[in-house]
Amino acid sequence: MNQNIQLIVPASPPAARRPNITGRLIEVTDEVVKMRLSSEHETDQPPIGVYQIEDIIGFVPATEGGCGEEDPITEPLTNLIGRQVEIFTTDQTESVIGLLVEVTDSLVRLEVDNDQGGSTIVTIKTSDITRYVDRGRPDTPGQVTLAVTIQWPDNVQHPDEVDVFLIREDAVITSRTINGVATFATEPSGDVAIRGEDVPGFITPAKQIRLTGNQRYVTETLEYTASDIPVGGVRIDTEPLRLLVGDQGQLTATVLPENANNQVVYWNSNNDNVAIVNNEGVVSALSEGTAIITVTTDGGGFTASTMVTVVNVESINTPEPINAIRGQIVVLPETVSVSLSDGSTRNVPVMWRTSTGDPVGSTFIIPLNPAPSYTLLGDVAYTNLTAQLLITVDSKPEPAVPVTGVSVEPNTASLYVGGTLQLNATVTPDNATTPNVTWSSSNNNVATVSETGLVTAVSPGFAIITAETVDGGFQAYAQLTVSVAPEIELIYPTQEVYTRPEEVFINVENLVAYKPIFVPTTYYVKVEQSGSNRILGEGEVVIGPDTTEFNLYIATLFHMTQNYSARYFVSMSTDPSFPPEEDMTLRTNFTIGTAVPTVPEDNIHVMKEIIGGPRENQLANITFILARELSDIEIPNLNWEDYWDNSAGQFTDEVKIIGTTNEEGIVIWEEPRESLKLGGYVLLEVTPPGYMDNLNLINPDSEDGSLIKEVHLTRNAVINRTVINTYVGE
Repeated sequence: MNQNIQLIVPASPPAARRPNITGRLIEVTDEVVKMRLSSEHETDQPPIGVYQIEDIIGFVPATEGGCGEEDPITEPLTNLIGRQVEIFTTDQTESVIGLLVEVTDSLVRLEVDNDQGGSTIVTIKTSDITRYVDRGRPDTPGQVTLAVTIQWPDNVQHPDEVDVFLIREDAVITSRTINGVATFATEPSGDVAIRGEDVPGFITPAKQIRLTGNQRYVTETLEYTASDIPVGGVRIDTEPLRLLVGDQGQLTATVLPENANNQVVYWNSNNDNVAIVNNEGVVSALSEGTAIITVTTDGGGFTASTMVTVVNVESINTPEPINAIRGQIVVLPETVSVSLSDGSTRNVPVMWRTSTGDPVGSTFIIPLNPAPSYTLLGDVAYTNLTAQLLITVDSKPEPAVPVTGVSVEPNTASLYVGGTLQLNATVTPDNATTPNVTWSSSNNNVATVSETGLVTAVSPGFAIITAETVDGGFQAYAQLTVSVAPEIELIYPTQEVYTRPEEVFINVENLVAYKPIFVPTTYYVKVEQSGSNRILGEGEVVIGPDTTEFNLYIATLFHMTQNYSARYFVSMSTDPSFPPEEDMTLRTNFTIGTAVPTVPEDNIHVMKEIIGGPRENQLANITFILARELSDIEIPNLNWEDYWDNSAGQFTDEVKIIGTTNEEGIVIWEEPRESLKLGGYVLLEVTPPGYMDNLNLINPDSEDGSLIKEVHLTRNAVINRTVINTYVGE
């Protein structure tokens, strides 16, 4: 089937020859053969030929030129590349459905989903295809950015920030507000719910919304309402505690409903000889036995109880011996297994010391001329018992392979609050005997790091993540900035300050992309004076899918105020009443003022830090420049060498100001080459050899996700930057 052939049939009068009927074989039954005829036949002949089996003398494969037309399937399939296609073939009982990625004269390729959640490329010969069905465009929705603003009643005390929950059928996502706004990046999932956390004395806000595939940026508002909410019960959230004598455990309770005004509770134990509890729910285990711990609400006297079981350590299970070689740094176990009075076992902390009582910490170094074995003694927590750890030393002469260095990848990164990043440490040489590393963060309020190098972004700011080898104490660093997910301005002026109303343009690219706008849409526009509701101009503008900006003066014919340097406020909405909700009315502002406003160099503050390597804390005499952006080089790729003129031995004219650090790491600027006008600049450093700066990381203080090196000078702007160099090796 679907092969090019030539049929041999009896000659038709008056021609006394056997014609070559060429075409593609479509169907064969007991009585007839159907063919799609090739273009060599007369144009008045139907495109499908039907021939009686009894009239056919024979057939041969079509020779070159006999059916030389383009494969009738190839051309229409080529037009379907990038769409979902279902293909039926001669040798497959089931059809193949997938994304059509390639079509040639001899084959087609489909990207087909597999059982592992990925995809596989399937190749099918064109000659094997009997038919196909266009299944349309693939379902590949993008992500939706959802910004939820929290509103509180006036003159009522409330928390500064709260958790907001995005509730879908398959998951609940939590985002902490920053400056009253919680941001989610999620997939379109139809109907979802958003809900604020329970706050005592307030009715918890919640609403159902719809996130669809044609949305990219959605804004919503949750409003808390103050109310007098009585206590209706209490529950203990912690599982029953099982403690060792001398240990402590934490119990937590939730007053119901969770937003009840009175959240005060009291704790007590029915057996103070076994366990006691303080007002914060901390239980202290005193002796073996059981105790019932009860929590009571101040409002209504509601109660809930849980049991605490206290057990003793009966014996220590001998740790597994450690085999070592001479010169090795042995990493000691932090816990040992103990047997308890109820027959179970548990790992408890241990502190190791030598047989003479000298503490050894977390590692033990085998001398180059070692004894055959060493026995360490361990003080086991919650007991007066002592553990013993045997370390045997291999008698072969090869000493331990010492660590000579360490590196971290990636060594720079930018994260949004709540994001995570896995760092990987590589110890050299590869065959080092003790390749263990420890991780630490310079600022746990900004970012934390786990024992395995997993970084979690906590709040905006800078942090240095350090990997340090147990053997040798070698260090490597990863620079990290944490920032809030950028808020997207749907409309904004094309510049901060204008000299005349006719020059004012409003950029709407984000509005078109994130609403999104697929068809021409009329927006009502008005311009108001700063500090009043006086309308200076109003009108309409049509925003289409290709609109990037519009002239505000043409749209509104707004006039200037008497105050030459006043700020003007722009409102845009599809509703002529301009509703107050942020998602209904878009707002921005600009200034009409002096023709050439400038910023003094004293308003640009740059502080320098150096971490690790030979120049650590040697901060003086490092050069910085502030330069105009170059149109032919993207900002992340710009460095100081792009502004250096080798032939002249100086910086080019695009550099507007040059500075040098003092001993405290503060950049002292020279006299500017020319006044610093408003606009975009880049801050660059002549970074010392062997070091890496953080200028290409996201500025944690920015609202738009701009880099640290990006400097936007506005009227009366004060710029603060901290530039950090970490040592990466010569």
